Amino acid sequence: MVVCFSSFFSISLMKTHYPVMLLTVGLCCLQPASADTIILKDGTELTGRVLREEGDSFVVEVQVTKSIRDEKVIPKDQVKSMEKEKADTKAYAEIEAFGNHTEPLEPAVYEERITKIEEFVTKHPKSEKLPEAKALLDSLQEEYAVIQEGGVKVGDEMISAEDYEANAYEYDLKIAEKQIKDAIARRDFLGALRLHEEYEEKFGPSAGREQVDTLILQVLTTYGQSINESLDTLKA
Repeated sequence: MVVCFSSFFSISLMKTHYPVMLLTVGLCCLQPASADTIILKDGTELTGRVLREEGDSFVVEVQVTKSIRDEKVIPKDQVKSMEKEKADTKAYAEIEAFGNHTEPLEPAVYEERITKIEEFVTKHPKSEKLPEAKALLDSLQEEYAVIQEGGVKVGDEMISAEDYEANAYEYDLKIAEKQIKDAIARRDFLGALRLHEEYEEKFGPSAGREQVDTLILQVLTTYGQSINESLDTLKA
């Protein structure tokens, strides 16, 4: 299946800049922030961040939904207890996902992640999360050593340079197919289509083409419907 997406998507994105802008704003709102737990005397439990004190009240930024925050003024005499988020808990949350990757990473990314974990270990030697951080550090350092020697990561498996050189086409094919599937899974449809174009140019007919092409047809249908709905909204 050979499809040219360039002109179609440049026009589509131009006409649907409002939905794209809203999506970007929404994603920005999903960025994590430090969180305190505030328990009121009536049993209500709020997750938020104390911004400041104003006389006999606290001004608290609370998470209404995953993408919406609001400021609330809470009288101090209504507060039963307040639990501040520990510094190490917040710091560990920023590195926890570093080990949950199956996509290939550039050496510079490994170096950056290893440095951040080392900083956590140094700054929080008494943290309850220290064993997990050290295990994560060991895992990334092992992967990085393989990458430095010319190896690659395919899914959860590290492939040595020798094995990769002997089966480079097959491994590159697996990596390309996984990148397309991962893009679809996170609903990066435009990214998936661009990766598919590169896939077609590089590999042509292959054993995995039928499954990938089926996924791309589903993406085209879904993305096309979204564009049509956006155009109908703009015309209304």
